[in-house]
Amino acid sequence: MSKYLVFATVAVPVFMGQASGTAIAVAFPTMVSHFGISLVLAGWILSIYQVTVICSIPIVSRLSDTLGRRSTFLLCLTSFTAGSIFCAFAPNVGLLILARVIQAIGGGGFTSSAVGIINDYYPGERQRYVGLMTAIVPFGAIVGPNIGSVMVHYFSWQSIFWLNVPISVAAFVLVRRLIKADVKKATKSGIDFPSIGLLFGFVATFMVGMTLLDKSYNMSLFAIAGIEAVALLFMIAFVYRCAHSPGAVISMDLLAKRPFMAANAYNFAFGMCAQSGVLSLMPLFASTVYGMSVIEAGFMITPRAIGMIFASIVASIFIMKWGYRRPMLVGSVSMAGGLILMALEPQMMTIMGVDFSPMAIITTFGLIIGIGAGMSAPAANNACIELMPEKIASITGLRQVVRQIGGAMGIAISTLILSSASDMGRGFTIVFMMMGILVLLIIPAIFLMPANPNSESSSTKKAEPAVAA
Repeated sequence: MSKYLVFATVAVPVFMGQASGTAIAVAFPTMVSHFGISLVLAGWILSIYQVTVICSIPIVSRLSDTLGRRSTFLLCLTSFTAGSIFCAFAPNVGLLILARVIQAIGGGGFTSSAVGIINDYYPGERQRYVGLMTAIVPFGAIVGPNIGSVMVHYFSWQSIFWLNVPISVAAFVLVRRLIKADVKKATKSGIDFPSIGLLFGFVATFMVGMTLLDKSYNMSLFAIAGIEAVALLFMIAFVYRCAHSPGAVISMDLLAKRPFMAANAYNFAFGMCAQSGVLSLMPLFASTVYGMSVIEAGFMITPRAIGMIFASIVASIFIMKWGYRRPMLVGSVSMAGGLILMALEPQMMTIMGVDFSPMAIITTFGLIIGIGAGMSAPAANNACIELMPEKIASITGLRQVVRQIGGAMGIAISTLILSSASDMGRGFTIVFMMMGILVLLIIPAIFLMPANPNSESSSTKKAEPAVAA
């Protein structure tokens, strides 16, 4: 019994972190109205979490090895809980964004520290339990919007943060009681803080420049160009650090080689268009363009998550037969088609005498996008791994980082367009059309990646198991 209780104890916070992230997307329109701020500034409520996670993942991973699994997991719980409380109490958007940083430091480390605990407790069944952990995460994307919409509708947007607190406290107590004391495995952290800081500086500075483009700030183009030039310097310094420091957060081999450049470009576009970027604004789209209620907006996100889960499972099962390129091609066309259809903003539609409401139409388009994302993700993940199987952990981490960067920049660009458009409907038309075209433009990168499990590895190497998400 305790064996399954240990797994449940570490799995619940992972689920909670995912559900909380999607619940906030539903509450986003209410937050914008509550604080009376521009969409560009409000976008930081969503994107700052992703930017912080980019930095927290490598730090927490190393701390888990040096400080210990239990201590690191407890620190993550403490940070996530404190951040949630601060978010609920935040009197203005500036303090809310700061609280989201604190929340993300903990939330970004849940998965890596939980996997470390699983590895220690179930060495003979690690693959099984890590697989179960991976399967739990997408369900958070289903449950989160629906619970979040109900909480916001009947209580307030602050309630989605308060909901985290009792769950986190219960998990903290159980971890203290059930997880054995830590055994430190190293004395030096090996964390390359300069490279992490440079990466954070590049993404954050670039997004600040995008924010200041909003007409409400009356910032001169010369000043904004200067800020973006600083972002460019951060990026150049980051690349230099990766090229010359053995302990850099990202190996230069994973940045410079052409197949990796293609894989990184594809994952960047995937994060921006299909995972956590523009689609985080779907509830805002539903409420402002179609006048849907908070509960309807939360439900609208669900089919996309379900489509992604089932398509991901199917693609993972048949990946050895289909190879890598076919699922990515089919998935990319599906994602692009769904986004472009969304840009048309259809109203009532009649097919064969049957009337379809805007809710049914939009959820169908979301399902198409989700199926496309689910088809693409396992192939893209394993194609990256296939390029250099001996660096599977580094490649997986890079995939997460690149997609998070894409998601954060997607939100920044989209909110800027929406804020500058004459009306929200026209703004969303531009955003969805632009993202759909971007997915089509990135398709050539697929042909620079391995075609199948044996195309880039020698016959002596075993194919890695499919990674679903």
